Amino acid sequence: MDACGCDDFASIFDRRTAEHDRDRYRRKGPDRTTRMLLDMMRPYGGVGSTVLDVGGGIGVIDGELLLAGAGHAVLVDASAAYLDVARQEARQANLLDRIEFVHGDFVRRATEIDAADIVT
Repeated sequence: MDACGCDDFASIFDRRTAEHDRDRYRRKGPDRTTRMLLDMMRPYGGVGSTVLDVGGGIGVIDGELLLAGAGHAVLVDASAAYLDVARQEARQANLLDRIEFVHGDFVRRATEIDAADIVT
């Protein structure tokens, strides 16, 4: 087992799948479920608010909320491939300085992560 306890995820949430998700997001924007979540969260995401996104994948929620005015986001994911793609997306959107990427099992890493205004 690797240090984060994430070995089982590597075959499902690999680079190819992360890039596919990124390409779909770039073409169509957030999927229906993510759009619904964003619509529900936006009223709570005032200027400067903080976001904690557990299992955040390619960082769609983080990026959208940061672009809407949130101040800082922490994206926690067990897939190194998804975090790499999320980091690239944040860099492209000029958000890299406002988002922190945490690799691993959130339950194991929770004590290292600050509380946030919005948690997904």
